[in-house]
Amino acid sequence: MMLSIALFYLIGNTALHVPVLSHLSSLLSLPFALLFAALCWFRLPFAIALLPLTLPYYLYQKQLTSNIAFSLVEITLFIIVAVALVQMILLQQTWPYWLSWKALRERLGPFAVPILLFLVIAALSILVAYSRKAALRTFREEIFDPLLYLVLALMCLRTRTDVQRLLGALLGTGLIIALLGLAQYLLFKNTLVPEANGVRRVHTVYGSANSIGLLFDYVLPIGIAWLLGRVSGRSRLFALLLCLPMAIVLYLTQSYGAWIAIG
Repeated sequence: MMLSIALFYLIGNTALHVPVLSHLSSLLSLPFALLFAALCWFRLPFAIALLPLTLPYYLYQKQLTSNIAFSLVEITLFIIVAVALVQMILLQQTWPYWLSWKALRERLGPFAVPILLFLVIAALSILVAYSRKAALRTFREEIFDPLLYLVLALMCLRTRTDVQRLLGALLGTGLIIALLGLAQYLLFKNTLVPEANGVRRVHTVYGSANSIGLLFDYVLPIGIAWLLGRVSGRSRLFALLLCLPMAIVLYLTQSYGAWIAIG
């Protein structure tokens, strides 16, 4: 599943400059999108839980047409939502993930009303925005799509294994960025541009080192909770091996705000 969506993203994506793959026609990537959709059909909760692995690469968008480009997380979410909608239409009441409005609101808890209020006000703000096109895209990327994913997660992630897989994907995302950060610092120091105070801060796939700090503010506490939880010695060691690279790269970002937030 991960390989199919990765190949769809890489093939014909000139923004990434991947040898061979970036220079191929984008049409060659379509079968991999269809393969991913087919796999989603049979393992929808699996796809939803693994979506966080696509989060960090939003700056590297794939040009689908001359005027339309989307990031990996957007493409993945669109396919998952499309598969879920088709299942709802075809299976109707037999779709195994239906939730009543009452049950969904109970799962949202006290956040239901604030979420709805924020969504409505954000949507209305588009009407008075200086650039409605830019405002609409920002609304979709930063407000509507995340809430759409939240609803999908609340509906489809029902078992303990589903939640563990989701947390594993979040930790995996942090680990990937941490390894990229270490590689950048140790092997590609020429990509670290000195700032005004002379400090070289790792930024990996992001435009700013602070973005790594923001990601780790969400991910690293999960690893710390695992490290300090009631687990076996082997599991605790594994958690330590996950947290250590993230802690090192968090230090290398020199993102003081992120340090305080972790504390």
